Amino acid sequence: YIHPLETEKGDPALPPSFGIVLAYQYLAKEGYLVERLENNNNALRFVNPHSKTEITLNPLQKLDGSYIRDEEGTKILINWRKGNPAFTIVSVSKVIAGLVPPNIFDDKIVLIGDASASTSDEHYLPIDRWKSPSPPPQSSYGVEIHAQIASSIISAALDGRPLIKTIPEGIENGLVFLTVGSIVLIAQKYRHIRPWKLFLITTTSTVVIIFALGVTAYISMMYGYWIPIVPSVLGGLITPVVICIIIYINKINAANEDFKRLLQDINHSLKNPIRSLVERSELAEYMVGLLEQNDTKQLEMLEKRFSKPYLKILRESFQGIVSQSQKINYLRDNAQKYFAGAYLGSELFEKQPTDL
Repeated sequence: YIHPLETEKGDPALPPSFGIVLAYQYLAKEGYLVERLENNNNALRFVNPHSKTEITLNPLQKLDGSYIRDEEGTKILINWRKGNPAFTIVSVSKVIAGLVPPNIFDDKIVLIGDASASTSDEHYLPIDRWKSPSPPPQSSYGVEIHAQIASSIISAALDGRPLIKTIPEGIENGLVFLTVGSIVLIAQKYRHIRPWKLFLITTTSTVVIIFALGVTAYISMMYGYWIPIVPSVLGGLITPVVICIIIYINKINAANEDFKRLLQDINHSLKNPIRSLVERSELAEYMVGLLEQNDTKQLEMLEKRFSKPYLKILRESFQGIVSQSQKINYLRDNAQKYFAGAYLGSELFEKQPTDL
């Protein structure tokens, strides 16, 4: 009744899970009925018409939680009991010898199986790594696994112990976007500060968000909900690095543009002083040559042209050379100050109060 004899393809069906059959037989005596929900991935629902209680065993689907494989068969998540061992274990020899209290089996499901060191019914499960104390490699026996399955279902129906459920895939994706989006908003707010400071702030925020995710996942698991946080954690760890790299590249591009404009400005600023310096130097050199040749005729022509004595013309030429040289030197000092500030990463401009 729980499992069909044949699959939809006409192949022989797999044998029913021993743990589920045990749970069904136990709950049937408690008044529970079971039905298969064909419109819900063939989930099994246990219903007690008298107490109006029910539980549903939802098969694990591809991309549920952190599960990604798409295989045939029906798999359910088990709320695994902790403890080492998780159940009372007695040996058959003690039972035969009468060393076990007679009421120890009352109202209990008793599973008989091989749990010796030489058995081949030994399975290595991820949950075994939390068994303590037990030296590695740790493993579970087949009889223990069937007991865990039956106990999980029966406890959920009779004691209200939660079954493990998964959240919708849309909420999982939303959790990733919420994590990454929060870090992006924080980076957007502090984007004008230096990259290493921005990286420190976003990394600290990421640690806080990851811690909050871990606490949320732990509390949710206590209530029976499996929330995968690994994609969110990976997104949170990668996002600060990517943001800082992008901002750093943008700042480099902006600095290159500023540098190009600075060179254009320096070229424009030096153009006029250099032209004036060249003209005055050529005039001074020409007049010195006339003085050396004692060419009074040409000197008189210069005096008429400039309407001033030639010595004054020569003095003004030298004064102009000195003045333009000082201006060029001033521009050079400012450019060096800018380059030094840009190289050291210091602030080039400071805000000053202004009386409007």
